[in-house]
Amino acid sequence: MKITKATYSHPDQDGEFSIEAEVIIDNKHDFDCEFALISTVLLNENNVCVGGSRDENDDCYIEAKNSGTLHTSFWGGKESLVGDIKKMKLKVSVTTYKLEYGKLGTVACPDVGKSDFIVKPVNLSGVAEVLGVSIDRTEDDEEGDAKIQARTAVRNIGDSHIQRVTIKSKILDKKDDEILNEYDYDTLPSKSAYIYDRSLYGVKSGKAKGSTLSFSASVAVQLDSYTAEIVPTKESN
Repeated sequence: MKITKATYSHPDQDGEFSIEAEVIIDNKHDFDCEFALISTVLLNENNVCVGGSRDENDDCYIEAKNSGTLHTSFWGGKESLVGDIKKMKLKVSVTTYKLEYGKLGTVACPDVGKSDFIVKPVNLSGVAEVLGVSIDRTEDDEEGDAKIQARTAVRNIGDSHIQRVTIKSKILDKKDDEILNEYDYDTLPSKSAYIYDRSLYGVKSGKAKGSTLSFSASVAVQLDSYTAEIVPTKESN
């Protein structure tokens, strides 16, 4: 990894400034990078942390055996903590991940008072297991919206921490048009489970009639990690 840009803004009246950085990642792996965790630490001249940030980059995409650029920024550096602003340093760490996907299945939207199930478990490349999906529907709310609840669990069956597990829920009407698209995510330590318990709100009862519910999952599996350090320069006006 190479830091190609690291600048700080002119401090405001309170002595606070922002940091912007840009890095190039060389993805040497056989898998595309589709998720990244970026940590930036601002150090003063005595190597003491005086600021920083930690961001999850969902828009990251670096093809296998290719290079790509990632950006990061944060506000809140303070001159009073930095001391000599020309001697501060920025340490940037990036962890890259591939995403393993799985389709959990589809089911017709249940009638009011009914439930349905996707029984078949789904294995996500040997690192996680999704234990089916249960769906139930209760009485519509006062505004005529369908009350649909979906539940599942994802187990980390490996020895490594999974930085992110995501469950996506979609509802397609009888014309196959998407009328709802929602997702939830969390981290998943080794041998633990993530419980997905989601109310699928916002679909009118009439639209729910004849609709289809579709579910999918993904897990972020670490590819590599990088760290680099640089002395930032003042941004040009």
